[in-house]
Amino acid sequence: MFGFFLYVAIKSYETYSGEKDEVPVAYYNMIKLKHTRSEYLLSSIELPYQQGSNQQLVRAIHKVTLAETFWTVYPPANETDEVPQGKPVECGSVIRLNHATTGKWLHSHKIPGHFGSGYEVTCFDGSDSGDNWLLECNDMWTLGSVFRLKHIDTGFYLAANETSEYPKEEAGEHEIYAAEEDEGNEWQIVGGIFVDENEDQ
Repeated sequence: MFGFFLYVAIKSYETYSGEKDEVPVAYYNMIKLKHTRSEYLLSSIELPYQQGSNQQLVRAIHKVTLAETFWTVYPPANETDEVPQGKPVECGSVIRLNHATTGKWLHSHKIPGHFGSGYEVTCFDGSDSGDNWLLECNDMWTLGSVFRLKHIDTGFYLAANETSEYPKEEAGEHEIYAAEEDEGNEWQIVGGIFVDENEDQ
């Protein structure tokens, strides 16, 4: 039987710092991702971009309580039968993120970003290599630890544009895009539903 950890409030890393408080992120956990520089959360909404791919819009928002800020961690499509629920995700792994409220995959491709930087990031209802992201972190991927997500196909990093906002007709809030390495691309897990591999005694 799996153990469950539920954090329904967004709290700072300091709340969970210290060895005994480290909560590893595992496959099939549902998580909230915060852009460290802007403190906005990764989100999506069932609305297409008006330009570019016309796929589902991904944005950065400040409303931490919205269900649209939850994402589920998956292995690559060809490994889903091999990776058990609750297995901790190791740094250097390739992962996919599935949007909790629309069921689509966090995706990127070589279509220019909407504010002139990097590449577009979308939610995609198909499944291909554009959904794969390399997890870059130190030691363990845990609640509160800083990490980066490098897109496998383009080599660019998941980033947030905290200075440019989408028009209100495109749901407002800030752009998520794939950026080159020297741009702000660090993230933290700040909440979610966590499952571990420990059996209840």
